[in-house]
Amino acid sequence: MIDNLKINEESELKFVIDSLFTVFENGREFELTSFEEVLSRLFPSSVSGKVMDVIERECNLFVKNDPASEGHSMEQVLSKRRGMKALAIHEVVSRVVDERPDFLDVVETKMTWVQEKMNVEIHPQASIDSAAIDHGTGTVVGGTAVIEDGVFLYHAVTLGNSRGAQFKTSSGRRHPWLQSGVRVFAGANIFGPCVLKKGSRVSANGVLIDSILGKNSVVGPKAQLQGVEVPDNIRIEWAFLGRFCIGKKKGGLYCPILLKRIGLDEINELEGKDLSVLEK
Repeated sequence: MIDNLKINEESELKFVIDSLFTVFENGREFELTSFEEVLSRLFPSSVSGKVMDVIERECNLFVKNDPASEGHSMEQVLSKRRGMKALAIHEVVSRVVDERPDFLDVVETKMTWVQEKMNVEIHPQASIDSAAIDHGTGTVVGGTAVIEDGVFLYHAVTLGNSRGAQFKTSSGRRHPWLQSGVRVFAGANIFGPCVLKKGSRVSANGVLIDSILGKNSVVGPKAQLQGVEVPDNIRIEWAFLGRFCIGKKKGGLYCPILLKRIGLDEINELEGKDLSVLEK
């Protein structure tokens, strides 16, 4: 038995995961005591407490940003919001896989239940500090994605890989890295090991590939700066490799004025570093 995981056999893990799914079954009122019982069968109390802390932060983030959930408790959120149910389940199974990578195949197979019932697909190895997903239908989060605290996603968002397993950072990351406070609106597609800086926004149906956004920028069809009306001489142009950018016409060309695009080598240099330098 590993110190942070009580279970040692695949058969026992399958049984406990089935019990976890029962707690989050659609149409069932979430019962905190039943959830805590599942956690107690998987983890020591110190780890169970950390799991509950993350889920509570996620529910608070959701309530803060969803007017329809104003005043709702954690139990109410986890009874009704499928995206939040999927995140809570991920918080549990990701810790199992962290402790026992050899359990990944079993966990991935069992997680097809979440895909079918919640219509949300979050890879067990995706790194999520705390996040919220509104609605969630069609949302996909890849296995090497990194999501920091306070990230808010809407339905049909994809955090995917762009050009196969060979296109990755030196740390092995193939999927996007969303820093704290990022908000990604419905239908946005973000591919490859790009980095979205703290507080960035991606508008509905926006597409990003290997790009870095400046703080508080918006990208996508009919995009505009937050709180700023876009002048007539600013328009959106479909840029090379499928990137959206906002540009100003000059000499027949559209020069990017909002997005700073960098290559994979530069992204490797930024892995784990403070990105405030990009604001200069």
